[in-house]
Amino acid sequence: GVVPEVLDGKMKVSPYAVSLMAERGLDVSGHVPRHVSQVDLLSFDKIFTMDEELRHELLDAGAPSGKVVVLNEHDGEIPDTWPHGKEAEHAQCAMLLEAVLEIEARRL
Repeated sequence: GVVPEVLDGKMKVSPYAVSLMAERGLDVSGHVPRHVSQVDLLSFDKIFTMDEELRHELLDAGAPSGKVVVLNEHDGEIPDTWPHGKEAEHAQCAMLLEAVLEIEARRL
């Protein structure tokens, strides 16, 4: 699945997620997932989230409300397939994310 694996005390992106992103031309093999408390939320111009619940978590953690954008907000958000989704659901989620992020990139 897409669930991050723990290796040497650090989370790693799962091999399936690496493969799924490689199909889209993205190399996430070296990415190290971090909890939101480990980043300076004020340093970002925009913070994209998959759903309203995560938006609230980010706001509670100190992110400025004007910088937090819920992707696909007016059309059902982005379904969270992690950690229990099947590979087909993860692939569908990745395709939706790709399409929505292309739209958001044009808005920047």
